[in-house]
Amino acid sequence: MREINRSMLIPKPRAAFFAWIQSLETENGTYTLDELREDCAALLVPEMDEPDDVDAFIAEYHEPLFEYLLAEWADDPALWPEQRDLETLRDWFDFEVSTLVFDVCDWALEHVEEPED
Repeated sequence: MREINRSMLIPKPRAAFFAWIQSLETENGTYTLDELREDCAALLVPEMDEPDDVDAFIAEYHEPLFEYLLAEWADDPALWPEQRDLETLRDWFDFEVSTLVFDVCDWALEHVEEPED
């Protein structure tokens, strides 16, 4: 087991995000908020030791972070809310953080490239 030089950020949906998902005309409305909060994306971010570091990271990267979280549910940016500022992101998500991240596997990490449109 080896510690890696990353922290983990887990955005957990809140009621406002859940309401937006339900407003989409897709099959996304079959989930409950509790179900959405159970299995969330885990994002590897730069190594951070202090809560203020996490807040600063979220503040600096709130736009691409918010866009990533929205795109997971709606590919078309026209469906995204107009207001995508830091305050809205914090209204829509709680953030769980783990500052200690360990690799327990013996094989190398691989990056999977997203296909370009």
